[in-house]
Amino acid sequence: MNVNEKSRSIGTLGAISIGIGGMVGGGIFAVLGEAVSLAHGATAVAFVFAGMVALLTAYAYSKLSVAYQSRGGTIVFIDNAFGHNVLSGAVNMMLWLSYLVTISLYAVAFASYAQTFFSPPPSRVAKASFYQFGDFAADAH
Repeated sequence: MNVNEKSRSIGTLGAISIGIGGMVGGGIFAVLGEAVSLAHGATAVAFVFAGMVALLTAYAYSKLSVAYQSRGGTIVFIDNAFGHNVLSGAVNMMLWLSYLVTISLYAVAFASYAQTFFSPPPSRVAKASFYQFGDFAADAH
């Protein structure tokens, strides 16, 4: 085994870390306050329930990963479940879109937390300039 092959492998600890990071991710920071306000005194119960759902999801992914050994991950599972057709393409597209929504949620949560480090909130001119630059950058591509 040469150096390139060895550096491309993921060990058990690495795979577990990636799985936990994918399940918990930044969402715990993004929606923690909202979860506490909705669950009131039952926040601990809500976390236990969410933990059980995460364990069941991890179990299902581990079984699917053993059954369909591939580098494709979730996309391969969907293709094997529905066949290689329009339905599996639509489900895979929804998966991709859900990743975009998740990344957007993380960005908003990060901005919300980062805002506390800036004493005066950004002025309307600064916000408008930022949005205009973002719109210009999006149009450039």
